[in-house]
Amino acid sequence: MPFPEYIYTKIKDAILRCAPEVAADVYAISFFIEDLEDDPRRPTLILSYNTNTYWHKSIAHASNADEAKWNFAFWPQTCEAFVGNMEDSTSREEWIKSLGLWYSDQDEQDDFERTLDLGDEITRKFLALAGCIAKRLHDEGIILQKFIGAIPILIHELEYYLEIAQQTERANPTGYAKEFSNWIDSLYK
Repeated sequence: MPFPEYIYTKIKDAILRCAPEVAADVYAISFFIEDLEDDPRRPTLILSYNTNTYWHKSIAHASNADEAKWNFAFWPQTCEAFVGNMEDSTSREEWIKSLGLWYSDQDEQDDFERTLDLGDEITRKFLALAGCIAKRLHDEGIILQKFIGAIPILIHELEYYLEIAQQTERANPTGYAKEFSNWIDSLYK
């Protein structure tokens, strides 16, 4: 199965397994993107979510309610699905090669600047893939089928910056991620 389809299926199945009583309390889903061992050839996606109950408990530990609601550091650190582990490595490598972006460790030693550029492009493509998957989950009704209301899928890394807000906005139906985007905007004012 091609890597993009494999990721979609793995994420969709994990979402559909969410217990109904938990799903009724979820207000946002997280696609946390991180490179294993800081190697852009090993991007990962961790699916998790936050609930209204957990958010309200976290407010006391944050600087304000919005930080507790939207900053992943205040979310429960769960993993409903993990994409990018060893079982995924072959299809992930094939996907990167199909994009013409694969490089070897020797290539990195021979032309470090070029491999930095390739790594940046892999990251951009993986973030775009995560956005396509989020959009597809919405378009196919999976999110509305499982959760109550307009649940945004946040596509993010550990740090928050304006591009995070933009990619999250693109991946969700209009307005779903507005509150999250407003929070990120507030960090830069």
